[in-house]
Amino acid sequence: MAAPERQESVHRFHIGGTALRANSGFPEVTPDGSKVASGTDAGVVCIWWLMGGHVVPQRLTGHSACVLSVVFSLDGSRLASGSGDHTVRMWNIESGQSTAVLNGHTARVNTVAFSPDCMILVSGSDDLTIRLWDGSTGKPVLDTPVEHINTIRSIEFSPDGKKIAAACGNSIVLVKPKTGKKISTLHSGSEAVKSIAFSPDSRSLALGLGTSAGVMALPLFGGKAAPTSLDGHTAAIKSVMYAPNGLYVASASEDRTVRIWNADSSKLTIQPMEGHSDRVQCVAVSSDGGCIISSSDDRSVRFWDVRTGEQKLPPLLGHTKAVISVATTLDGRLIASASLDNTLRLWDTRTSKPVGRHMCFHPIGYQSSISFSPNGSLLAAASADKAVCIWDVATQLPVANMSLMCTGYPYAVAFSHDGRRLAAGCRAGNIHLWWAATGEPAREPLQANGSDVNSVAFSPDNAHIVSGGDDRAVRIWNIGMGEQVLVLEGHTHLVPSVAYSPDGRLVGSGSFDHTVRLWNAITGTLIAKLEGHTDWVMSVTFSPDGQSIVSGSRDATIRVWDLSTVINTLSDSDEYSAPTLGSATLNDGWLTGQGAELLLWVPAKYRDYVPKSPCTLTISQDPTVIISVGDSGWHRGENWTSCWRKNLSTQDPRST
Repeated sequence: MAAPERQESVHRFHIGGTALRANSGFPEVTPDGSKVASGTDAGVVCIWWLMGGHVVPQRLTGHSACVLSVVFSLDGSRLASGSGDHTVRMWNIESGQSTAVLNGHTARVNTVAFSPDCMILVSGSDDLTIRLWDGSTGKPVLDTPVEHINTIRSIEFSPDGKKIAAACGNSIVLVKPKTGKKISTLHSGSEAVKSIAFSPDSRSLALGLGTSAGVMALPLFGGKAAPTSLDGHTAAIKSVMYAPNGLYVASASEDRTVRIWNADSSKLTIQPMEGHSDRVQCVAVSSDGGCIISSSDDRSVRFWDVRTGEQKLPPLLGHTKAVISVATTLDGRLIASASLDNTLRLWDTRTSKPVGRHMCFHPIGYQSSISFSPNGSLLAAASADKAVCIWDVATQLPVANMSLMCTGYPYAVAFSHDGRRLAAGCRAGNIHLWWAATGEPAREPLQANGSDVNSVAFSPDNAHIVSGGDDRAVRIWNIGMGEQVLVLEGHTHLVPSVAYSPDGRLVGSGSFDHTVRLWNAITGTLIAKLEGHTDWVMSVTFSPDGQSIVSGSRDATIRVWDLSTVINTLSDSDEYSAPTLGSATLNDGWLTGQGAELLLWVPAKYRDYVPKSPCTLTISQDPTVIISVGDSGWHRGENWTSCWRKNLSTQDPRST
């Protein structure tokens, strides 16, 4: 079955029955990151408090047509909005009242911006004019507007407050704020300019081009320095911005990537991440906790940095069909993979090369799994013909007389942590246990209510087994007694994966109901339901330090969930009866509520202002890239980027 089609960025969505518009500048976040504002088709400006308290947004009413742009003042006390009703309004945030209605434009107002000192407000319109207003009273600063020959799509003040840049078709007009006099007109060739951003020293402009795949950097300080073209996107640019130290330009595109560029060399600083192109079948975490290993229907095995989501090693390629299961030795030296091409392969993690020949195997089905023994000498693999085969890792040959038979198709296999026993859950509803050294049964099979057993895992003390089944239940068994001690109910679909936390206190489960659930392993109490995946969750595993749980899904993404954040968030979850932006989760650019409802789309450049959610990392083909710059200090060069003020280089670029 093919992976579900990836969805393009959504441009219209709903909150409380009112459609929001996602245009240039939406949403807008205060400089201190405490509030976020957006506008609606109904002419309402909505403001949320990100740091707690407000169940519903503050609604500022007065516009008679759609709100196209909003901007906060630097201190966050005021807000200006531009609308399709041809007006600009100024608002007092505390009272929610409109303090001024700015009339003068004769067509819709697309963009508004405050000067750095908030003394001037500038607006751009479809009427081909720029108007300047007093930032406090809203009175016109100029008797006549600044006229142009094209619609004003984007407008920005320079950080030093001495220039206004307005994007008009394929031109950028620079204007003096006090007089409205044109300084110069810059051209982008034949390309329309959709987004503009000043460098921190006000000496250059970055332009996002709307019809091609380019970003252009223009020098403004005189001389004959040529513009720098930053080419690499494959679709139109929606937004550009500079890092605070001016050394980097970030661009977001309709090709669903964010790219980070060296401003002086036109080279990509961070390559766009590429996730799996098809559903993720299995995830594992390296013994040092630094790497996630994943297998996918795209026939690859991949390694990801658990902090950044970047690929740490080249993909392991060689299987000719979907890779169903992956496992790693405790020393991290070897990776094993099982594929629908009916082969098992071993890989050396130091070289990313295959080890020896591939192992031809019994028929492998979509729910087959593999497991290394703790010392890495044996590899157990479940097949679709009721057999569990044990392989000698050193020789890559089956161990003689160690083909273990189940009463049904074995879906899951796992070695105990002491290496003494091997368990397999099968389609007949049984959990089989053998002595790993001899292959002899360790006890009578455990019977799971006649329902298929899809997954099994040993507790760290080897006294219990947890299983997940087709009956939607997670079951915990006492091995010595041969009895079921807990039934964990709550999933609404079958459970293909379960795992114990390293301390044995938690059980994690992934389900076809798209959720990951955390349970108290002693009492069976549901601790948390983690939502964000949009398709079946195929695999879950804990990090070795027990701080995170990792999930892989048929939606082709891998997610890392921070357990301390989950628990702390839930401890306050009963304070309000409705989801708020303050407690929302950021999933693929969306703030979502506790019921996975879509609350708000957050543009890439604002996502660092949103408090961290339980999901701290999503690895996919729709990446979020965080800018991080080292301690290289003052930037020097002979070209147009060489003249920044020294104090700018001391800013912490991680604040971007």
